[in-house]
Amino acid sequence: MIFIRSLFTTLGALTGVVSLTSALTLNAPTPLTPGAPIVSGSDVVLTWTLNMTDPGSDPSEFNLAITDPEGDFTFVYGNFSAFAADGAVVTIPGFRPDLTVLFEAVNVSDSTIVYATSPTFQA
Repeated sequence: MIFIRSLFTTLGALTGVVSLTSALTLNAPTPLTPGAPIVSGSDVVLTWTLNMTDPGSDPSEFNLAITDPEGDFTFVYGNFSAFAADGAVVTIPGFRPDLTVLFEAVNVSDSTIVYATSPTFQA
């Protein structure tokens, strides 16, 4: 089950142009319950930061995916509007314990175009 909820208020009526040199930044995920471990099935808060000095450098929308750096495992959560919220609560999918993973913001039409990655973490 996937839980996706807006965390913060709307940033305004900004428009964005998809750019390969995006300044979008994904932050390290944090447990929804403070102090809880990040493991399969747990909910985490994932936030992102936009380039407010040049909002046109960020994509207006992206798919959010969790993957391991070797590319053996990928799970796509779906489409997010970069300007409608600056974070989401997502559920870590089931995969082998102690796998090093990271989140990626990818192009909605071509997942090989990666706008931003979070720091890696153990889940």
